[in-house]
Amino acid sequence: MVMMTRVGNPRGYDFSALVCVLAAALVGCSNRVDLGASLSPPEPVTNEHELAAQTTNLARVGASQISSLAIDGEFLYFAAAPAPAYPSLWRCRKSDCWATLVTIAGADGSEYSPVLGLHAGRLGWRNGMCDAPDCVNRLSLGFPIWDERFGYFFDDTVASIYRCEIADCIVGTGFNRAWRGTLVASRAQPRYFTRAEDRLYWLDVVEGITRARVDGMTPAERLSLSNATEWTTSRAGLQLAGDVTVIDLELDGAYVYAALNVSNPNADARLGCDPCTPGIAIARWQYATPGAAREWVLMNDADLTDLIHLKVFGGEVIWGSADGNLWSCLANDCSASKRQIGVRDAMSKVAPFPSSDPSRVDLIQPDFELIAVDEQAIFWLSVPCYPHHGDCSVTGTVDWTLKRTPRIAQ
Repeated sequence: MVMMTRVGNPRGYDFSALVCVLAAALVGCSNRVDLGASLSPPEPVTNEHELAAQTTNLARVGASQISSLAIDGEFLYFAAAPAPAYPSLWRCRKSDCWATLVTIAGADGSEYSPVLGLHAGRLGWRNGMCDAPDCVNRLSLGFPIWDERFGYFFDDTVASIYRCEIADCIVGTGFNRAWRGTLVASRAQPRYFTRAEDRLYWLDVVEGITRARVDGMTPAERLSLSNATEWTTSRAGLQLAGDVTVIDLELDGAYVYAALNVSNPNADARLGCDPCTPGIAIARWQYATPGAAREWVLMNDADLTDLIHLKVFGGEVIWGSADGNLWSCLANDCSASKRQIGVRDAMSKVAPFPSSDPSRVDLIQPDFELIAVDEQAIFWLSVPCYPHHGDCSVTGTVDWTLKRTPRIAQ
């Protein structure tokens, strides 16, 4: 099904506007070193937990606005702005970040976007895209996730997920400008997108872990969360039932990982555990192997009492707790390999940023990824705060620190 909608009505990347024209064209400044007052050399690590994990500070960012981290084979990327300036897009080499920090683009006059993604060699934010690593071939449209050819987005006016060819999303001119998309899934309320092979996965605020073929040729199906991999097209309102809730999901290798909040013993029937202990747990399923046994990664653990962020890469599980501490472990033996790598850090993946249009209430909040991982190290943006108290919103200039910790040897 192909649908046409006037530009400005659909909601996608920030779930308040799929496509919007930049208030002012992005100003290119590739390879221009302009540190100004927004970045400064890092201070040494002093915390005993961080020292034990070999954590190092890469740079200090004094910013009123900060974005997610993005990563590729050579570089780290993020956007930041000192108050009251507009954000710039920054890049540095992972091997020597402070010495190689440069601005690669500026967004003079455009509104701030907390989200920065990198897929298929393209950097993307709420209202723009460009080719990494120098931010060339810019486009004035954005998506929550994309691949080499298509961008995927959510229109909450019709509760549906669509895709369009990036090179051919917009038709018409002026007031007749419109975007066109092909239906991927209907009756959806996604909070977070990821993709593997020929399927799009999302955390649905009603149904939990859900997936659909990227071409929309089959109905969406949800993961039952039982003790074996089972995908079903039936609807159960999992997230509304109250006995077990999916907090976050990640795909890594052959597995889909879920952070679960088990609220009461009624979760026994849904999860297939006897008994289920109320609290936070991390589980994983082989998503492409029906009937494969579910595996518990970590449960009944004092350092997992509250989880606000889950990240998995190469078999290493990373999570942030409500008191701001950051942990990691190996999925195959989490209890034995668990370590604390960050202290009092803001780790919220889904940050409560307001809609850009105050007259409109958006049910879905933008993804805010402060952690990036590669084969050698974990990188994250850190600021001392208490996420569960709600005082991590960046309302003034705050000293963020870009940090690095080596991966656990496997």
